[in-house]
Amino acid sequence: MRQLTNRFPTANRMEHKSNIGALRVVPIPFDIQPEHAMSDPFETQSDAAFAPSRAPYAIVPNDTEQLALVPKGIYVGTGGDIVLRGIDGTTDVIYRNLPDASFVAVRALYVRATGTTAADLVGEA
Repeated sequence: MRQLTNRFPTANRMEHKSNIGALRVVPIPFDIQPEHAMSDPFETQSDAAFAPSRAPYAIVPNDTEQLALVPKGIYVGTGGDIVLRGIDGTTDVIYRNLPDASFVAVRALYVRATGTTAADLVGEA
């Protein structure tokens, strides 16, 4: 694995010297080591429909195309109505008057453009 030390320039910190009333720039080296990278304590856990999203994606409503991934739910950024079909559904349903920043706990196969007035939709996959 490639060593990342000294890959980034040093940062500067202002240090106040009260006895002379001047500021001095002191370099602070970045020491980024691969072994100190952020770890994921849940990486060995299996994914489930009730687990937090691992791959959120923007949903663009479409009348004929299925969603690329079946989401665990849909985040609604800008409220309105959502017309969708669940993965085991045989007909479309309308979730009406959803507020801004709400979450619909549904595993959808389609999110239709016709009738959907909500925007900024995010699939929680």
